[in-house]
Amino acid sequence: MTFERTEIDGVPVFWVTGPEPLTAHLVFRVGVRDETFMTTGITHLVEHLTMSAIQGPRHGRNATVEPSFTSFMVTGKPDTVTAFIADVCTKLGSPELDRLPVEKKILNAEGGLSAGPVEAAHVRYRYGLTSVGLVGVVPPALNAITEGQVQEHLRSYFTAGNAALVLSGPPPEGLRIPLPQGPRRMPAPHGRVNLPLPMWFEQPAPLLGLSFEISAATYEEREAACAMAQIVCERAHSELRQKRGWIYDIDFTPVFHKDGTGIMCFEADPPPEHLEETRLGLLRILRELRANGPSQAELDAVAESWDGYDTDPEGRFEAAIGAARYHLIDEPDLDPAGRLALVRGLKPAQCQETLDKLEQSLLVGVPEGVWLQDDSLSTEQEMQHVPLKGQVYRRSIRGTIAGLPSSAQLVIGDEGISLNEGHTCTIRWEDVVGVQRFPDGMLLVIAADGYQLPIRPTWYSRGKEAVQFVSAKLGEHMIFEDEPVPAPN
Repeated sequence: MTFERTEIDGVPVFWVTGPEPLTAHLVFRVGVRDETFMTTGITHLVEHLTMSAIQGPRHGRNATVEPSFTSFMVTGKPDTVTAFIADVCTKLGSPELDRLPVEKKILNAEGGLSAGPVEAAHVRYRYGLTSVGLVGVVPPALNAITEGQVQEHLRSYFTAGNAALVLSGPPPEGLRIPLPQGPRRMPAPHGRVNLPLPMWFEQPAPLLGLSFEISAATYEEREAACAMAQIVCERAHSELRQKRGWIYDIDFTPVFHKDGTGIMCFEADPPPEHLEETRLGLLRILRELRANGPSQAELDAVAESWDGYDTDPEGRFEAAIGAARYHLIDEPDLDPAGRLALVRGLKPAQCQETLDKLEQSLLVGVPEGVWLQDDSLSTEQEMQHVPLKGQVYRRSIRGTIAGLPSSAQLVIGDEGISLNEGHTCTIRWEDVVGVQRFPDGMLLVIAADGYQLPIRPTWYSRGKEAVQFVSAKLGEHMIFEDEPVPAPN
């Protein structure tokens, strides 16, 4: 082992011996995936409330909210680190809720997602608007989050039982972690959207994205998947950049789940005129690797890139952070030496096996406004929805003027809502994650799979009745107004 472990105030502390100054990460097992669509952004609000209340210079201090973890970080002298950790814990226990309106404004100004735009889009499409899929959502109802919801979030997740501390040196004398007691909280389970894979979609980023499913049940499978992806990027850099000049860069992001499943997501940055060539070139590289495997020289290069990981102070500190995170999800972790040995022992066949699901699970994201002419890929328009039975609302005169087809009809029943405008969109009541209400009375009903169904009262006969029924059925707690929503599927 290259890290030590102790416990302070009921919180496990992982530490390594490294150079000064001292760095600390206070990690909580809570992230975006533990929110709901209507409370997306609440963990970020907690982080902002806490950091804004801590006095002193901002230099050397930071905090992040990720899909599954939230961390408060500090670098400095031991007494600086000790004071910061104590302050964070104190502010989490007694948040300055009067700052909530200001912090909401700051978060709205900050914008952004908890993952890169390509990863966020692919995760949202695959997993929908719950759990890990929420990393692809700009908080839609931030202004509606209440003080009570913030306090409940703090009580549930920011506790000693749900925390770990990582240090780049031994714990300073007098270090305290005064958090309230509470249980460990496991990550919210993820669902899956029934996509017509393989398929393509338009993503809100001027990049090419490509993802597919991988097996990630063992350390070997995870390391083999990352080695495969690293080799793909090296081949793409050589062929698509150095030889062809089609891209500047390419990178990959693995997404692993506790149930042993996962996806591998690649992103590249070709200009529009080379997007299709890059897509086909990247697929060609993946297929060649699946068919023939990597060379031993490529595997040796991957292993060489890890040389020194088990002795480098930064690598040891990262390993300690990893150990703390695995501890918080009740999973064992490899120490750096064990991981390095595993990488060095990878075989070509193991990398090939990570590509077994490439064709049947392929999802391609292209910039908005691009249309792929590829019959081998479905589009989201090919997703089939079964119409429901119920009260029928046909188009009104205004709906006719607005361009609704003569067959357009809205159906609201005991099971949910169906809208047929030549293509049927159905949302069941239990799948609704939120509803946006507009000044003109229109409702935009949003489902867990990302579908959005508009109900504009003036476009249907007795349209106001339909809106009133939906509002009453779902309740005001599911409705938000005048705030951004994610781009529709």
